[in-house]
Amino acid sequence: MKVLVTGAAGFVGSYLVKRLTARGFSVIGVDRVPVASDVATGVVSDLSDAAAMLADAGLGEGDVCLVHLAWDMRRASATFEQQSAQVQLLARLLEATGRRLR
Repeated sequence: MKVLVTGAAGFVGSYLVKRLTARGFSVIGVDRVPVASDVATGVVSDLSDAAAMLADAGLGEGDVCLVHLAWDMRRASATFEQQSAQVQLLARLLEATGRRLR
């Protein structure tokens, strides 16, 4: 099974990638910075174009299990608009994988 992990270079994401890889999953790691070599495929993306990012990873609709750990932590306090943009990004990512946010 292919597992796409956003935020794969982060603290939780990097640990999860190692665990999934050790259990035999094919992991596609996505982050704003290059991802460690534990992943089958590493994609550098800010997730602004989810469909293009999935195409770069060689994935089509329904081909992947999504673990979304990416979150913009560069600001100490995020405004409602910034948090809303993060949730909308997740919805676009799910839509690109052929799933919906419910």
